[in-house]
Amino acid sequence: MKKLLAVILSVIMIFSCAAVPASAASDDNMDAVVEIGGNILEGLMDFLHEFVAGLFSIFGLDCPMCENHGMGDVELSDSEIIESFNNAVNNLKASQKAIKMTKSKTVSLTLDNFSGEEDIRPVLEKLLQRYESSNQEEFNFILGESSGGKLSDNIPPKNGAALNSSAIKSISMSKIAGRRIIRVKLKDGIASFNGVKTTNPAGYEGVINPIDFKTFDVRPLAVDKANISYTDVTVEATLDSDDRIVALNYSIPFVMTGTVSLVVVLKTDVDISGSIRETLTFEY
Repeated sequence: MKKLLAVILSVIMIFSCAAVPASAASDDNMDAVVEIGGNILEGLMDFLHEFVAGLFSIFGLDCPMCENHGMGDVELSDSEIIESFNNAVNNLKASQKAIKMTKSKTVSLTLDNFSGEEDIRPVLEKLLQRYESSNQEEFNFILGESSGGKLSDNIPPKNGAALNSSAIKSISMSKIAGRRIIRVKLKDGIASFNGVKTTNPAGYEGVINPIDFKTFDVRPLAVDKANISYTDVTVEATLDSDDRIVALNYSIPFVMTGTVSLVVVLKTDVDISGSIRETLTFEY
């Protein structure tokens, strides 16, 4: 049954890709008509390709046509994908070309639990709202500099990409429409802050910028100590046909459990859940 389905869908794919001859015409606008028709046909073909690829996936079959149409998984080892990710990120951080970067970032926080009087909750929740944000910025970099600072400082991780297998829960590379997409899911981990220094999960600093209470201004609150549990942290890098990064997506859910102080008077234990979502797009 699977073989029959594969043959039928392959035939559909072949016919969907067949060229449709155009009738001869002497109209001066023929070129425009052909161009519009070609654009419509191209869009239709893309839809059919994705539709058929989805059908093969549903029935657990390999699509025999997808690779030829720029879709599907790329057959590389994990170490090769890791190398591609690190090279692409570090090349971008070091780029001296003219680059337009659009940066979107959202930080959300929720006070789940705390110790102390209930009338303190509104105060803490109000303070947490100060740290929430959702904004979008655009920067034009020339020779790695712009009004937003250095290009390298705007692209995680801070000290350069050094993704390694010790931090990876899963990694894959897929191809669609001439672009390659690298998806990385990090192992769940716990960071600890002792009031002076943050110790992050192994390998995290080579992929993302983890939360650092030495640089993250939370005044008038002060974090005395905390554990930060990261779960399902994902990073996605989209590369064009020239191996240049055109998009980076970061999703960093976390739960912080620790002790905070308010103007050195009030101390309370808190559980705070939140997420950091950041998207960077690049135009060359």
